[in-house]
Amino acid sequence: MRRSPRSLAAVAALAALALTGCQASDPGAAGGSSAATSAGASQLESIKKAGTIVFASDTTYAPAEFIGEDGKPTGYDVEIAQGIAAKMGLKAEVTTASFDSILGGIGTKYAAGISSFTITPERAQQVNFVKYFQAGIGYAVAAGNPKNIDAANLCGVKMAVQTGTIEDDMSAEASKACTDAGKPAIDIKRYPAQADATTNLVGGNVDIMFADSPIIGYAVAQTAGKLEQLGESTDVSAQGIALPKDDAELSQAVQTALQEMIDDGSYGKILEKWGVAEGAVTTADLNPTS
Repeated sequence: MRRSPRSLAAVAALAALALTGCQASDPGAAGGSSAATSAGASQLESIKKAGTIVFASDTTYAPAEFIGEDGKPTGYDVEIAQGIAAKMGLKAEVTTASFDSILGGIGTKYAAGISSFTITPERAQQVNFVKYFQAGIGYAVAAGNPKNIDAANLCGVKMAVQTGTIEDDMSAEASKACTDAGKPAIDIKRYPAQADATTNLVGGNVDIMFADSPIIGYAVAQTAGKLEQLGESTDVSAQGIALPKDDAELSQAVQTALQEMIDDGSYGKILEKWGVAEGAVTTADLNPTS
């Protein structure tokens, strides 16, 4: 999910498909544990003294990150963050922030961000990334596809996306391709939270929803037969934990902790619990190039 923009190849692929017959409060970091002490200085020592590492997350993206029945953040991203913190001898504080505000707060408000960020060259100029998951993209429609939506011809459809995500960017590019070809634009309905996009699809206010593959699968499972996936998931890409660009020490500590989780099996158990084991990675690469 969640990036701006995706690879040109992916955008082109969605545009081709379109033309043929792809909220929250922001309380900040508690106790100042995530604030950088000075430019270029590592936060790691101050984080260790505080005993807490603060992760920011847009908790509207189940099953990766969302608010549980107890009012607290939950999901596989949240549990991975907690596992990383434990490996570092710390506690994790996962604080809710709007998705499009997180990267700008890394190193000041937050020590880290874990919110299904697709790793891109553009974003990697702003933050460090530790690869922790991989996901594709996909569509959901009402069960039985009563509006006969064709994934190969999306011009003119009402499409729900979460604002600021890769799907937002890709649908905009595809819509432009439609109008450039003299066809109706995709009617893009943007929602601040993924849950709103899902609700509007269930309610019949949109024709189709475009999101990351784990989110599509979870939405289908949780809506009691009201939705179904349309076609296969495509365009698998790596997702990363965002860390301060100028803090190699903290980035390496998080990378080491995640690799330990991968090696001892605790990482895999989290993904299996949430039904997303197909997104597992075998190495916690720092700033991967592919």
